[in-house]
Amino acid sequence: MNEKIALITGITGQDGSYLADFLLGKGGYKIIGLTRDPTAGFKENIAHLEDRVKLLFCDYTRSSLTRIIEEHGPNEIYNFAGQSYVGKSWMMIEETQRVSGVIPVEILEAIVDTESNSKFFQASSSQIFSPNATGSLTELSSLGPYTPYGCSKLYAHSMVQSFRENYGVFASNGIFFNHESTRRNDDFLCKKIARSVAEIKLKRSFELFLGNIDLERDLGFAPEFVEGAYLCLQHDVADDFNFCTGVKTKIKDLVEDAFKYVGLVSSDYVKSDKGLVRAKEAQTIVGSYGKAKNNLGWYPKTSILDVMKMMIDSELNKLNHGHGQ
Repeated sequence: MNEKIALITGITGQDGSYLADFLLGKGGYKIIGLTRDPTAGFKENIAHLEDRVKLLFCDYTRSSLTRIIEEHGPNEIYNFAGQSYVGKSWMMIEETQRVSGVIPVEILEAIVDTESNSKFFQASSSQIFSPNATGSLTELSSLGPYTPYGCSKLYAHSMVQSFRENYGVFASNGIFFNHESTRRNDDFLCKKIARSVAEIKLKRSFELFLGNIDLERDLGFAPEFVEGAYLCLQHDVADDFNFCTGVKTKIKDLVEDAFKYVGLVSSDYVKSDKGLVRAKEAQTIVGSYGKAKNNLGWYPKTSILDVMKMMIDSELNKLNHGHGQ
């Protein structure tokens, strides 16, 4: 069988690194990873892949992407590059627009410029939906984000559809709802909770400040979501698919369960910080994965509580061994 070449942008991040693991585990893939950081190297999430992945620095301009596609001829391109923290997008609007909105279009243009047959996957986001949308969100639910991150993601999402229809590019959007893992960075809520629970358990901290804990979110497991990305590009036709759990979890309940896991009571440690409450935020975000299940055979397997336990165990291990000080 001929070896496939997969190009993964943002390979040093949570999703990109898990996708590299997944494709290498399947066999028959040569992996080329792109990063914007010339000093990144094989650190943290991809340290174990140094002998198995080719890592390239790329500034993600159309010309540099065209050169890389021409030189390496990827069969599949997975875009996980991005400034993915919603809260920070207000502090770095231009960066968010560039990374989350423009770079995907640069890749699509490079595919067209090179007349490549590369299949393209765009990591879209549940943040593209309107905060006023109700019920379980499907691929056809009302769109209309209020944040720079959501607006940038919606632009990229729409351009994927445009290139698919106008140029015949095999381009699919995977609409990822919240998804977590031990590789998540410290800016994200679940990682913050896991880290704080571990620190409080070890008496290295005594408080956890959170915003609105009455919000309900659809929370999944990152390695399962990147498998969905792979399945998108194996499908007969390009299309858009939700990847979610279909289960709404109240943040307050998740926090209580996290503390309970280490034998503590959350109310003894959790404090409210109004500065962490975002304006115009949807009270409930929950998705439907019916289309992905029916067309791709994909469905979630791991509960967010089990993911949180993994994350807490990981943080306890790091702290006990002197890492992450």
